[in-house]
Parts: sequence; C-alpha cells; structure tokens
Amino acid sequence: MKMKNKNSLKTIITSTLIAAMMVSNAPALLAADSKPPIGAQEIGSIQPRFSGYRVADIENWSPETDPYAKSLRASIPLQNRNEAFAATQANPELESKAQVMLMQGDYGNAFFDNYTYNNTFSEHVLNFWQYTDYFSPWHGAASASTPKSLYDYETSDWTNRGFEFGIMNIPNPAYTNAAHKNGAMSIACIYFDQINRPEQTINEIFKQDENGEFIIAKKLIEMAKYFGFDGYFFNAEEDTDDATKEAFLKALNDEGIWTQYYDTIGQASHPNKLSKLDCQDSVFVNYNWPGRRVELDKEYFAENPDFDPYSKVFYGAEANKGQINGDHESEREIPQLYKEGTKNPIASVALFTPSDWYQRGLGEEGNWERIPGTGAMEGKNGVVFKSEGSMPTMQQNEYQ
Repeated sequence: MKMKNKNSLKTIITSTLIAAMMVSNAPALLAADSKPPIGAQEIGSIQPRFSGYRVADIENWSPETDPYAKSLRASIPLQNRNEAFAATQANPELESKAQVMLMQGDYGNAFFDNYTYNNTFSEHVLNFWQYTDYFSPWHGAASASTPKSLYDYETSDWTNRGFEFGIMNIPNPAYTNAAHKNGAMSIACIYFDQINRPEQTINEIFKQDENGEFIIAKKLIEMAKYFGFDGYFFNAEEDTDDATKEAFLKALNDEGIWTQYYDTIGQASHPNKLSKLDCQDSVFVNYNWPGRRVELDKEYFAENPDFDPYSKVFYGAEANKGQINGDHESEREIPQLYKEGTKNPIASVALFTPSDWYQRGLGEEGNWERIPGTGAMEGKNGVVFKSEGSMPTMQQNEYQ
C-alpha cells in the first residue's frame, strides 16, 4: 500500500500529464483513437474481452450466459491506505482531505474488443494510484451484438460511431485489481447521451417488479459484487422523475454500492443538488463552477460545518480540453478552490479524461481529417493513419 501524500491539485493535474508524455526516443506523434491490436498482439478468437451492456443485457444478465464473465472478475479486495504523515511532506501545511475521481481510458481506450490482459508488458498502466481515490473508465463500448464490419478500420467509416453502444462500461478487472491494491475504488460508468444516442434513455432503468423493487438496480448490485468493482458513475443529461431516480440510487446505496451522479448545475450548494445527496454518495459538479458559483459554495460549507464536501462534492476539471496549458477554465481556475492563503481545496476534484489528451489527442486536435468512405485519417503532413506502420502513438511500443 502506498502512502497517501497529496500535493496541491494543480500540481497533480500538471505532473500527471507531463509524466505521461515524458518518454525517451518517442516516435512522431500521431493522434487517433485506439486501433485493433495487430501481429502477435492481435486479440485471439477465444481471448476474453468485454462489451458494452445495454439495459436489456443488464436486466437479463447472468454470469452463466455472459460468455467471458469468469475472466472479467477482479480478485483483489479494496485495501486500506496508510494515513498521510504530514512530517514527510515537502509542504507539511498541505492537508490530505481532498479526494480525486479519475475518469479516463483503460487498456486500449477502444470502443470494441476491449481485452483484460495482453502480451504487451505494462500496456497503458497508470502510475499515479497514490493520487487517485476513485477510478472510472470513460470510453464507451460497442454492444456484444455489433457486427465488426461497422467498426472495421480498413473498410468502414468508423469515426462516425455508427454502431450500437452499451449504456454501461464495467471497469477493466486489471485496473480494478491495481486500484484496490493501492486503496482506490473502481467505479463502473453508466452513460446516456440524448444527442448522439437518442434511442437510449435513462428512464428504461427505472423498471420495477410487482413488489415495487427496481429490477435493474438489483442486477447492478449483483454485477458489481460478481465482477468485484465498487460502484457506479451516472451521466444522464435528460429529464427524469426526481423521486424515482432518487429511490433508484438509494436502492444501490442501501446495498453498499458507491454512487456519483453528474449534474449540469455548476454549484454544489444549489438546493436541487443538495437534496439529491441524501440518496447518493457524491456529485460530479459541472465544469462551469468557477466564479460566483464556487463562492456561494464556500459560504455554504462555512455555514454548515457538519456537511462533508470532501466525500460529497467533486468539482469537475475538463483535463482533455484543458490539456497541459490550462486551456479550459475548469482546469485553469483550480486555485479558486483553495482555502484563502493556502493550497488546500475546499472539496474534492474529478479529473475528466486526461488520458484523452495524451492517449488520443496529444495536443494535435484539428490536424487530422477523415478520408470519406474509409476508416483512414490523413494528417496535414500527408501521413495516412491506416497502415501497420502508423499505429496511434499510445499503441506504439515506445509508449508501453
């Protein structure tokens, strides 16, 4: 177990991104989504992999019918962390109350054929577990029934995402094991998108049986316990009946399942948000919190000393758009979260997809255009992302 010795959150964000890019003898950067493994690394015909779960898949789920379920189980229970020891810190005045929710890609960061382990040593491992309290995968996954022809890199227009996604991404068990070894929770991601996936709605998960119990909630509890992860992050930006949603989340909480819900209101102390914390563990505060909203939160926290903002409130930082230069306000204005005269945050922080920058974008957004009718991408320098020699940077051996 590692000592939980935290620096300021601004330093954590910056150092994480810098370290991820500091690779010796690195090849020329090539921005892209993950490409299916090739050669000796190509996924085998019976190699375990996981797909996105639709609501119907969850409702009917059983480890006996889920083909790779036994191979997707984490085996290491959540470990306790050592208490922070201020005397060993470079700055003993820094507190260790604030927590970090890290949402990013795991092995491969791909939408399909996500494997648990492969024959490449240390592929995309995370080296910052001591700064992470909760880890949740963010990349989505095609459903198990999606024909491969719809996302074939050589023959399909895969960048249009014209294939069916599941609504739930379970954590890669290798990441869950690593998280648990280091005292961090592993959190599955439940995602609804009414713009890009309008046919899927969160209201489907509120189905109840004849006893008024939530069918999907019971299955989510069963799946979390079977696969060995700790909870669920919900992202659903659509109207629902608040009472029904809160009862659903409470059903999960009552069984020890940790929950966090993304909210579009960038103010933790907003009455609509505070009321929801009675039925969920925490809230992911939208990125527009800087300014007057966070000042109102500070006033609320000061006036309500029994409220614990470190366990309940996670301010979102858009690390992908912010990159390493603070290009996004939510990342650039992290110091607004500090208590006056210190670098101690008033609450916790959720880092949203820093891996999307160093795994996929690499600071070169806008430099690539899709070749119509193909799965290829052409760069402004004339390089075409299609052949074996042009694998995305994070899949090249020098980056493993």
